[in-house]
Amino acid sequence: MKIFLWRLLRGCLPTRINLQRKHVPCTTLCVSCNSELENEWHVFFTCAAAKDIWTSSGMWDKIKNIVEQGEGTTDTVFQLLNHLDTKEATELLALLWCIWRRRNDKLWNDVSSPIGVSIFLARQRLEEWLAARTTNLAPSPRVAEPNYWVKPQPGFMKCNTDAAIFKDTNSYSFAFCLRDNHGRFKAATTGWYHGLSPRHEAEVIACIEAMSWLTNSSYENVLIELDCKTVVDDLHGSNQLLSEYGLLIQKGRSILASHKNLSVRFIRRQANHVAHSLARAARSYASPHTFDFIPPCITSLIMKEMN
Repeated sequence: MKIFLWRLLRGCLPTRINLQRKHVPCTTLCVSCNSELENEWHVFFTCAAAKDIWTSSGMWDKIKNIVEQGEGTTDTVFQLLNHLDTKEATELLALLWCIWRRRNDKLWNDVSSPIGVSIFLARQRLEEWLAARTTNLAPSPRVAEPNYWVKPQPGFMKCNTDAAIFKDTNSYSFAFCLRDNHGRFKAATTGWYHGLSPRHEAEVIACIEAMSWLTNSSYENVLIELDCKTVVDDLHGSNQLLSEYGLLIQKGRSILASHKNLSVRFIRRQANHVAHSLARAARSYASPHTFDFIPPCITSLIMKEMN
């Protein structure tokens, strides 16, 4: 949400007008209403889809005067933040994000969620962001994560997972690779799905695919590693997330709770080259595809990390 707000105030959200300015071939019409030019002002304040959000949330009467006199998106947002009290200002940010998320759902998935559901999820996302921000402000000791893959301790296995998103084919993939304490390849699986998924959802799906496979195998004491800290933190957390992502997190928590021989930890992207490369190559194989021998696309990486 912080990145979204920064991009909004900098005027660099990928609206269709901004895309055309960067010579991206696309129509200039609004994704939501398909009748007006799509710039930031239209997306957030004059489009019928945006007005529905402002009206249904009860915010329109509080922002109407400033919006009607506004001379630009950035200036208007700043004026609104200065005019509204703290609670109303945070609500404003949640609804701006809600409008943009609904627009993207329409563009990429051709989905128009019910307005009430969209507003509820936006408010919940804001609460989670504020809670995480408060937690991050508290000082705590940090252990530096290595920039390279580390072999597990004797008696343990490591399973690295990753996901990849392919906008060109409207699909996303997952991969996981299992190695022993000598770094030797034991097994791997890849797969892919039609449709675009948010990055964190694709990452938790990859992790759950690995968990499910491991629970049906004979392997014990497996440390699952992934490079998405949000997913790792949520799997270790206890907050109820009322969203599709939240349901996936709950499924992952349930598997971990019932299989104490599995654990999940975060690693840096630089230490996850094998799973990352395998996920990128997943489209080349049937879905799902299990490897009993090292796939050619990761052979050199496996050998390098063994040494």
